[in-house]
Amino acid sequence: MRRVVFGFAAPLAVVLLSVPACGGDAATDVGETPVSPVGAADAAGAADASSSEADAGHRRDGSFVEDELADATYPADVHFAWDSGTTDAALTTDAACAEATATATLRPLDLFVVLDRSGSMSETSPSDTSAVWGTNDCTVSAGGAANASKWCLAVNALGGFFQLPNQGDRRAALQFFPTNLELGSGVTPDVNGAECTGSAVGTPAVALVALPASATQLVTALDNATPNGSYTTTEGAIRGMNAFTASAANRSASRTLAQVLITDGAPTACTLRDNASLAALLTAQRTQQGVSTFVVGMNGANYTNLEALAVGGGAAAHSALCASGTPSCHYYDVGSGSASAFSQALRDIQLAAVGCTYNLPTPAQGVLDPERVRASYQSGSSNVDLTRVTNAAACGATSSGWHYDNNTSPTSVQLCPTTCTTVRADAAAQVRVLFGCLRG
Repeated sequence: MRRVVFGFAAPLAVVLLSVPACGGDAATDVGETPVSPVGAADAAGAADASSSEADAGHRRDGSFVEDELADATYPADVHFAWDSGTTDAALTTDAACAEATATATLRPLDLFVVLDRSGSMSETSPSDTSAVWGTNDCTVSAGGAANASKWCLAVNALGGFFQLPNQGDRRAALQFFPTNLELGSGVTPDVNGAECTGSAVGTPAVALVALPASATQLVTALDNATPNGSYTTTEGAIRGMNAFTASAANRSASRTLAQVLITDGAPTACTLRDNASLAALLTAQRTQQGVSTFVVGMNGANYTNLEALAVGGGAAAHSALCASGTPSCHYYDVGSGSASAFSQALRDIQLAAVGCTYNLPTPAQGVLDPERVRASYQSGSSNVDLTRVTNAAACGATSSGWHYDNNTSPTSVQLCPTTCTTVRADAAAQVRVLFGCLRG
């Protein structure tokens, strides 16, 4: 029986475990005895009582070779054999066999960021009602925001985030709402259907590009946009995000896809403007498509509204960036958009989106058996075995649980929320997962 071992440290470090091959001697290169298809000569040899090794069913090195299986659907001289090696009752690192190192990695992340470009983003503070819409614009600069408008602070924070190095495998797409700024004389978004149905936002200004390698495309789009929209078309923004992240062209089984809504105001157009209806759109996206939504609010936003949207989108509760006087929330309040607050929110969203989700490795030889697995959480000298639960709904408040993304055809191991919180808060944390391979 060959087994593959892999491990990883939280939140980003990876532990590589390399284990010698079973049934072989690295110094002498004595491995298992090859088993040939059974023909007349093989049959004669098997019948020779003088071959004690064949009778005993053992190799030269003492490990056991199981009998070959004949399959009636194949010709008589074609048989299949397999080697299950030593049968062990428990999965342990010492007993495990791997002929190459397998690596577990944090799942790559794709973000669709949708930024409010309504005229109020020109304001520099909640009391700044004199700002002329479309003014206080700026470009992304290495020196930081050129002025204190919410817009300038937001585009510089996003530009900096997109260009951050050493953040793992990330991609991002970008769009603004509304996309049609003035909407013509007397024409509201309710009449201009594209702004409310989501078709305008659903086609991004920049499609998914690798970060930071192609961040220039996103920065250019930020530089070219202006805060001059006549309405806050929240329904259209949500429907557009949902359409983009539901498209098969933007999805990958090996990557996490999430959406980020950044706004400074309550909805002022489109049919759906109440919290319950807008939150329901995000809940449906999460339950039907598996896509979470994160909400970032700036000065002027109604945080009761944003809380409803963030809960609907599936964001976890936190206490890092909540509105004044609120001990816990699900949205992220960045105020006027200070660089530190915005950067923290984006980093937290990135970690929250990926969570504690790790892709299953592909072994160099053999096939992983998802039913033969042992996971453990180590911190210093302590070691706690993690219990597999059926799915995310079965996690409850367990502090030591995990589950597969799909029990029939798993592609990743996911720690339960409480377990994930514990691991991410522990700088010395290390999670190890030991898989057995399929046995004959």
